[in-house]
Amino acid sequence: MKKMLLGLLVALLAVNLFAQTEAEAKKKEEADPYMVDSVIRTQFKSDFGKQRVYELSENLNDNQRYWLYDENEKNAVCPFLLNLFLGYGIGSFVQGDSKGGVTQLLMSLGGNVLFWTGYGIGVSASHEETRWLVFSGYYSNYYMPDTETVTNNAQSTAGAIIMLSGLGLNLASNIIGYIRPWGYANKYNRDLKHYLRINESRWMSGTPQLSPIIDPVNQNYGLVAKINF
Repeated sequence: MKKMLLGLLVALLAVNLFAQTEAEAKKKEEADPYMVDSVIRTQFKSDFGKQRVYELSENLNDNQRYWLYDENEKNAVCPFLLNLFLGYGIGSFVQGDSKGGVTQLLMSLGGNVLFWTGYGIGVSASHEETRWLVFSGYYSNYYMPDTETVTNNAQSTAGAIIMLSGLGLNLASNIIGYIRPWGYANKYNRDLKHYLRINESRWMSGTPQLSPIIDPVNQNYGLVAKINF
């Protein structure tokens, strides 16, 4: 029975040593802030990229993590100003928020189409009509032209409604463009801190390790558990 226990402990020791060696090799290979920086810039928008950053940042020190955060932190001021003065989601595209940019672009283009379509319908609702007025003379009748503007009220109203719809769509696009950069930057930076393990408790990044105790002289056998940080 003791031989079986001893053999089991030796096997556990061998597995533990192999795991430590592999973990150290992996740590040496992955503790590269420039590799993490590349993953953040190219893949951080996807869930896979975020998880990859979280795995790679495990072996970085605090200085490397804060450096990566400073390098990749999103700022909302410039995107906000671009959306304010240029519109069409240009600021959001510059910020890297393709979803917000596409939404604003489509809404702005749709608003413009509706506005000018309504304008054309409203303009064509009014036209001039000429009729001849007849005046009786001593020898014959006299004819004089009388021109007046005729408006199709239903068509004019429809044009006005379509124009207002376009203006409303443009207004909604502008409001999104003013608000979206701030919300996007806050969420991105919050996620970046989380996946870089910034402000994460030290015990959360600890790695458990088992060490067997083999003392045949005193007949002490067992396991000691510890956590490496």
